[in-house]
Amino acid sequence: MRRLLTRLRDILGRSSLAQARPEDLRHAALGAVIAAAACLVFPAVAAAQAINLDLGTGGGLTDR
Repeated sequence: MRRLLTRLRDILGRSSLAQARPEDLRHAALGAVIAAAACLVFPAVAAAQAINLDLGTGGGLTDR
């Protein structure tokens, strides 16, 4: 087990992630968050259309 952990530490030490600058990692994380948010918007709109919600007028509550 100790040899495995040592080997993993050696592999990770040589990886490019260990040599990345914090600024690059922040930019990558920001891009991932933006992409994830964009991917969640489309299913939410599709679900609202599927159950026929009118999101433009407060869900139809103003027509009473």
